[in-house]
This record gives sequence, structure tokens and C-alpha cells, in this order.
Amino acid sequence: MTPGRTPSWNVIAGVASTSWLESIAPSSDGRVLLPVELRKRVSWASPKRSLALLATTQSDGAVVVAPLLERSDEIGTVGAVLEAAPAEERASLVFAAMATYARVSLQPDGRLRLSPGLVRHLAPVGDEPIWVGAHCEQVWLWPEAAWAKTLASAADTLRDAINGRKGRR
Repeated sequence: MTPGRTPSWNVIAGVASTSWLESIAPSSDGRVLLPVELRKRVSWASPKRSLALLATTQSDGAVVVAPLLERSDEIGTVGAVLEAAPAEERASLVFAAMATYARVSLQPDGRLRLSPGLVRHLAPVGDEPIWVGAHCEQVWLWPEAAWAKTLASAADTLRDAINGRKGRR
């Protein structure tokens, strides 16, 4: 998208004013530039200084990003679970937690600085697009393959819902 151009291509943005979806290219240094239209829809996404965020990798491959301070209870719970785990399970649980949770930062210019593991997860080949979305004060990132699966499932659900509404008229 050309900077300054009105994103008139997104016909649903007016109906879902707190949501945005766009495909972006990762930079070679492990950063992604969050689109301006997305940042307009998330109150914390235009910080005056660097903002610490928690990136949580979901089982479907999506990565959900939210302010770290808002998610500190979740990290505390993970710590308690790891501490209480039997010794023979602890290593695998610690590794799973480390692969699931990562601290990232959002710069005032809208660049999201990702951890090396997240860069590898989101763009394993290096030049694949990353899908980025916003909804209800969260930012979501998907690798291309995970987005394709998510879209296929969601598109079927949307089509069924639309067809159900048409049948009730």
C-alpha cells in the first residue's frame, strides 16, 4: 500500500471498526512495521516510547500480542505451573513455555521488534509475507501457512452464517 493512500480496498473496515487485517513483509532485521490503519484501531499501538509486549504463540500458529503489563498474571501462572510440575516433566514444560511466550517491543514508529524465535516461526523462509490483524485491543500475527488454514476455516463459518441469515428471510 502506498503511504498516505486511503485504504478503500477494505470494505469491511467500516462495519468492524476495531478490526484490521493486512499482509506485510518482514524486514531483514526481525522487525515488522504495523500498518497505520491497524495502529489506529488498537489504543496501545502508537506508543510515545518503546512498549514491552508479550507475544503468545497459539496452537494454530497464530501469535497474539498484547501489553506485557496487562498479561503479567499469565506469566505468574506459568511460573507457578512450572514450579509445581514433577521433575521429570519440568524440562519439556519449560521449553514449551519458552517457545510459547516471548517479550517483544513496539517502537514509536510502529515497528514491532520480534525475538529470533518468532521471526523464524512467522517467516521461516525469510521473505514470506506475515498476516497481521487487530481485533478487540489485541494484535495477531500469522505465518502464511497458518493464515491459509485459519482463513479456510473462518471463511466456511462465515459462508454458513450468511447462508443461514438468507434462509431466515
